Amino acid sequence: MILVDATQISVASLMVAQKQGNLEDEAFVRHVILNSYRNIFKKFKQEYGPTMILCYDGSNNWRKKYFPNYKAHRKKTREESDLDWNLLFKWMHQIKDEIIKVFPYRVMHLDGCEADDIIAVVSRNTDEKTVIVSSDGDFAQLHNDTVKQYNPMLKKFVEQNEKNNLTRKIFYGDTGDGVPNIMTDDNVFVEGRRQSPLSKKKFEEWKMFEPQKVLSETLYRNYLRNELMVDLTKQPKEVDAKIKELYFGEASHGDNSKILNYLIEKRLPTLQDNVQDFFVEA
Repeated sequence: MILVDATQISVASLMVAQKQGNLEDEAFVRHVILNSYRNIFKKFKQEYGPTMILCYDGSNNWRKKYFPNYKAHRKKTREESDLDWNLLFKWMHQIKDEIIKVFPYRVMHLDGCEADDIIAVVSRNTDEKTVIVSSDGDFAQLHNDTVKQYNPMLKKFVEQNEKNNLTRKIFYGDTGDGVPNIMTDDNVFVEGRRQSPLSKKKFEEWKMFEPQKVLSETLYRNYLRNELMVDLTKQPKEVDAKIKELYFGEASHGDNSKILNYLIEKRLPTLQDNVQDFFVEA
């Protein structure tokens, strides 16, 4: 099985490609996104089988109900950017809907959860040999004998290390997602302040014990905040249930016969020349 962090892959591919074309050109955006999926499927279908699931972020992320500042800085960053992010995301979701109708891949997208949640729940509920395609280090916690991860930006498999260790991430937070370390209050990033430092000595000492036994009430509260944000086993039960329902009930709607006509209609000549790379073999 090939599990693609589709929102992250699409955005990353577009950021790399913007030097070569206009991101306000719908045809160019469509080519970049579809070509990234083509390359992924071509690379992994022989070893990981014909099932490719494109996992997209939904709106109204459940994490914001528990921690409103989760990824809050990203909105500000996009508002300050020269790019028309609303237009890009509109096209990304339009292309997603086209993939559902045309291509023989599964698409999973649920309001209320991220692609991370979908990938985590699916990987826990399959015995298939699986590759997660994403540059997000959070997925390292899902690695096991049958689940691997490939970073297409660095063109290499991701290994578990100190930096992406789950316990370390809970204590130190994840600045990329707006999650502070356990020493720091919820509003530090949105108010533009510096975090209170967490020394390596304290971390090495505390990680050896049950957090509730060695942390103060405030620090333990912050520990639980971070655990909920970064531990991919902590989805609320209703989110987990919705993802499993979609995974076990959904099927792809497209097939190989529809792809070439679609590429011709959308005027994607380079992809037409490589149309067989998209095909799922029976």
